[in-house]
Amino acid sequence: MFKNYITTAFRNLVRNKLYSFINIGGLAIGLATSMLIALFVSYELSYDEWLPGADQIYKVEYTEVDPGHEPIISAKSPSPLAPALVKDYAGIEATVRLTPRAFTISQKERQFNESVYLADASFFDVFKLPIVSGTAEAFSASKTGIAISEDMAKKYFGGRPAVGEVLTLNGAVDHVVVAVFQNIPENTHFDTDFITLFNPDPESQYYVNDRWSSDTVHTYIKVGPGFDLNILEADQKRFAERNITLTWTDLPPADLMFFNLIPITDIHLFSGKNNHEMPVSEIRTVVTFAIIAFMILALAAINFTNLATAQALKRAREVSMRKVLGASRRQVIRQFLGEAMLTSVIAFILALGLAELAMPFYNSFLGMNLALNSLADPLFSFGILGLVLLTGLIGGTYPALVLSGFRPSAVLRARQAGNEAKPWFRNSLVVFQFSVAIGLIAATSIVYIQTQFVRTVDLGFLPQGKLSIPVNDDRAASVAVALKEQLGRIYGVNKVAQIFSPLPMTDGPLVSLVPPDATRDQAELFSAVFIDPNFFNLLDQKPLAGRGFNAARRADFRNLPEDETKPTTRGAVLNETGIRFLGFDSPEEAVGQIITMPGAGGDTLVTIVGVAPDAHLDSLYSTIKPTVFYVTDNTRGFILVDFEKGEQDAVLAGIKQVWNNLLPGVALAPSFLEDEYAALYREADRQGQLFAIFAGFAIFVASLGLYGLAGHMAKRRTKEIGIRKIVGARVRDIVALLTWQFSKLVVIAAPLGILASVWAMFNWLNGFAYRISLTSNAWVFITAGGVAFVIAWVTVGTQAARAARKNPVKSLYNE
Repeated sequence: MFKNYITTAFRNLVRNKLYSFINIGGLAIGLATSMLIALFVSYELSYDEWLPGADQIYKVEYTEVDPGHEPIISAKSPSPLAPALVKDYAGIEATVRLTPRAFTISQKERQFNESVYLADASFFDVFKLPIVSGTAEAFSASKTGIAISEDMAKKYFGGRPAVGEVLTLNGAVDHVVVAVFQNIPENTHFDTDFITLFNPDPESQYYVNDRWSSDTVHTYIKVGPGFDLNILEADQKRFAERNITLTWTDLPPADLMFFNLIPITDIHLFSGKNNHEMPVSEIRTVVTFAIIAFMILALAAINFTNLATAQALKRAREVSMRKVLGASRRQVIRQFLGEAMLTSVIAFILALGLAELAMPFYNSFLGMNLALNSLADPLFSFGILGLVLLTGLIGGTYPALVLSGFRPSAVLRARQAGNEAKPWFRNSLVVFQFSVAIGLIAATSIVYIQTQFVRTVDLGFLPQGKLSIPVNDDRAASVAVALKEQLGRIYGVNKVAQIFSPLPMTDGPLVSLVPPDATRDQAELFSAVFIDPNFFNLLDQKPLAGRGFNAARRADFRNLPEDETKPTTRGAVLNETGIRFLGFDSPEEAVGQIITMPGAGGDTLVTIVGVAPDAHLDSLYSTIKPTVFYVTDNTRGFILVDFEKGEQDAVLAGIKQVWNNLLPGVALAPSFLEDEYAALYREADRQGQLFAIFAGFAIFVASLGLYGLAGHMAKRRTKEIGIRKIVGARVRDIVALLTWQFSKLVVIAAPLGILASVWAMFNWLNGFAYRISLTSNAWVFITAGGVAFVIAWVTVGTQAARAARKNPVKSLYNE
């Protein structure tokens, strides 16, 4: 019996080539796409699960709530938090603080710019990274030791043992390699190749300020078994009262500063905070792609169901003869479910080949290293196998029930294939397909428009034609003045300036400013940007009121008083948003006003010398922050170079020559400011493109099924078409008649797809502080409906035209 079922199934696949191609091809594309998405989803959900003891590690995140100011929500936290937690809560086994810094690392003639993590000596107590050589204990005990990854050991030392060798940081401090750890996997929220210790000396380049007033470090805790995390969060007000002292406000710290714990395995998808070590994603992105995978697979299953049901009418006489010869309904159901499963298995084998072919391009596009060897994971492979069988079961159940329900006497007496009993079911599935297609077309268009909006929005300055050169190395900082002077003389260079923090300013220092005649509890938090006097000129920003900084005016700089009883003074430029936060009605009113900057070492009196126009110094995911600009003599930071259009190569060559003359042996690492800003949205761009690709597959699968269904409908109406042609109907009349049958379904599907996409895009756009309006882009949704009509007309019209061109005499003769 089983052999007979298999033979019959293969004969039907071979006999109905178009039906088989559409079913198997559609399922294969759906399964291949779903597997690729499943690999992506599985990878995103696996972040940091590789870390030993990950279930005991939590990150402490920080929120500061100031009256009249948006909450500051940060993945970083104040440096004194970690020791205070260990002191107050016995269940915390260990804490560690991390902060990345840029260093120039050299080993004899080899020299590179690298990111180094400064950490507490307890690093390996919390993060049990596998040690290849050396020991974690040696790292903890050595004040100038450094731990490096296997890749860096090969990069700097080749094949010889790295432990005991020396690396020099910023040309000043020698560090002995005391441990080499295994390379950190890519699926981690933090990624480092170098780890060394903090230095408590404020003059050291390894120092991190030890104040509660700023979030400067990433704080992690490792808890013991049975530790109640709720106790820590519930007790945080009393914790703040016991430990936190603030000098810049009279408000109680317990009302301003709050902390929350997040499992390390949740950081990548569930944090929602700023200032992470590495770019993080969102769970809604993963869910979105999982839904798309489900939709593509559902569309393929719908094609299967629709075409199988249509084919069932042709096999009514076969089923009836089986029943006459003694087959039970259960046996008929088993037979056709088996055929459906066989089709799914064939499609799955083809899908594996398609996925393997697409994998190199997929990985290159995502910047990941996914592989189908994930199928070796029992859970993943059983999930895929279950998906294949479920698809076959869903696609084959309804056709099997329809076929097994035929009454032999009625079918054989009528001498016809059978009648379509429930067209509403198939029409409902077609409506669902069109709804998905319309929704995906509209959503993809909105994602593209928002992406273009982000790329082209006015930032308040032009990042194009500007280079950023880091000068964090002690040697580079010592010659920064001469460096800027000589860079300004290069042919093609227009302007040169310096800024302490990198642009875009995704993370920077915060200060409190108290308006005139206000109390400390009315202080406002500002982003502080330290610049040289040429910064605004380089950005082509003219003050709205007052002036910019002047190198000849020492009052603009920080001035320490000779009399210790008097306050420190300095000048400042505020942005438009900043003066509004301080309560000034206009830029002109703010100029000349004296505000107070509270500090641990005493207050500073700040004179507002000018007001700068608002500019997006960070990303468009956040609103423009109130910002205070201070001029500084500090020569560390980043030199910005504005150059003439078309002179890029000549300018880069000139910069290299100047750099090598002043700083031989120090690595040069210039970057284009335009690229740095584009990188902020690279992940969103990639997700948008991936969304468009998968949406295209979904639309193709839906069109494929519609094409097959339209061909079946045209074939069933061959006699009707022949009669209509004999009585004078033209080809276009017949095409319009058959196309209208499916157009009615599009009319029903359009509002469903549009409403779903409006809801989804409204929620997606909420992630941007600056976004397009759905109302002003309503044409997108109307166009999506129009495109669905075109897809239906082209797909159905092709089959209808083919049927309408046939000779009616032959059509009627065949009938």
